[in-house]
Amino acid sequence: MSSYIVVDITAKGGKTMPRKKKTSDGKRTRRANGEGSIRERKNKAGEITGYEFRISYKGGDGILIQKSFYGRTPTLAREQYKEWLANQKIKIEAVKTVAEGAKIWLELLPSDLAYTTRYEYELIINRHIVPTFGNVKFEDVRQAHIRRLMKSLEAFPIKQKDGTTVYKNYSDSRKKKVHFVAWSIMEFGRVNHYCTENPVDLVPLAKSPKRSVTVFPKTAIKEILQYADKHPFGPAILILLYTGMRRGELLALQWGNVDLKSRTIRICKAVQKLKNGYKINDTTKGKRERIIPIADELIPVFEKLKNNGSLFVIAENGKGLSPDQFNYRYKKFFEGIPEVEYKSAHKCRHSFATYLLRSGGNIRTVQELLGHAHLSTTQIYADVDIDDMRDNVKKLKF
Repeated sequence: MSSYIVVDITAKGGKTMPRKKKTSDGKRTRRANGEGSIRERKNKAGEITGYEFRISYKGGDGILIQKSFYGRTPTLAREQYKEWLANQKIKIEAVKTVAEGAKIWLELLPSDLAYTTRYEYELIINRHIVPTFGNVKFEDVRQAHIRRLMKSLEAFPIKQKDGTTVYKNYSDSRKKKVHFVAWSIMEFGRVNHYCTENPVDLVPLAKSPKRSVTVFPKTAIKEILQYADKHPFGPAILILLYTGMRRGELLALQWGNVDLKSRTIRICKAVQKLKNGYKINDTTKGKRERIIPIADELIPVFEKLKNNGSLFVIAENGKGLSPDQFNYRYKKFFEGIPEVEYKSAHKCRHSFATYLLRSGGNIRTVQELLGHAHLSTTQIYADVDIDDMRDNVKKLKF
C-alpha cells in the first residue's frame, strides 16, 4: 500500500519568492506542491545571514501547519526540508496499526498548540483509544470498535489510591473530545490511504442536552466580596468577578495595559501552562485583543495594587504568578470561607457573564467583554433560572 505524509503542500509568501508564471491567456499558475518559498534572514545591520525555506501543509485532521527550514544558502535550506520530508515519509510508510498512526498524528499537531490540549489528546489516546483498538490495522477498524470506545466512557474503571476501583461516566464534553480525537486519527489514516473510509463518521455522537453553566450563587458572591476586602489574594478574585477575564489573561496582565484615567483594560496576552513551567503568549485563547471597562468597584483595587513593584498586576515579591502558584492561593482563599462551596476560578468568569445577562446586558456586548469568537459560545450563559421566570410571569398582563 503506497502512503505519503502531506496533503497539498503549498508555498506561503516570502520576500524572495519567485513570481508565478503566466499561461498563454495571461492567468497566473500555481506553484508546484512542495516548491515552498525562500525568505532572506537579516541581522539588525541589514546584512543577509541566511535563508528560510517555508512550506505549509495539511495534517491528517485537516489542520494547516507551517514549517520552516534554515540554511546559509537557499539550496541548503531546501536540503533541510528534503531531509525532513524523506524522514516523515519513512515514518508514515512504517505505520500499520492505529496506535502507530496515533503517535505520528500527535507529532504532526501544530507546534503552537497549547500544552494542556496536547497533553489531553495524548491522555485520550493512551487511556481510551489504544486499549480499545490500538493494535488493529487502520483498514480493519469497524463501527463496532468505535461504538465500543464510546460505550466504555459510560462506565470507565478508575483505580483509587486505596486500591479500589470506581466506574466513571464521563461528561458529554469529555465524550465529545474522545470522539474528535478518534475521528482525527482515522481521518489521518484515510488521507494517507491506510483505509478507504473513516468509520467514526458512521458513529455520530448522541445528542446531548443543552449545556448549562455553573456559577456562584448570589449569596456566595456576597460572602466572597466581603472576605476579599481583607484577604491578600482578594484583589485577584475581585478582578476575575468584575471583568470576566480568564485566569491566564489575568496572570499575563501588565500595568502598561491598565489605564486608570480612561478606566479601561487592554487584554492582549495570556499565560499558558507547559509541561515544565509556563510561558506568556502574545495572543489570548480567542486570538482576539479586546478592551474592557474597569468597574467602579475595581478602581480602589487597582490603586492598591499599582505599587506592587512588578510589571504584572497580580504579583508577589515583584514577580508574576505561575498558574500553579495562582491555583494554590485561590484554593487557600476559599478555605477561609468554608460556608461557600468551592468552585474553580473559571466559574468567576461564568458568574460575571451570567449575572450580566440576567441584569439586562446585551448578549453581543457580553461576547465582546468575554472575547468569544462565536456568539454561540456566549449563548450558553443566557439560560434563565426559575426565579427570573417567576418574576417575569408576575409581570404578565392581558
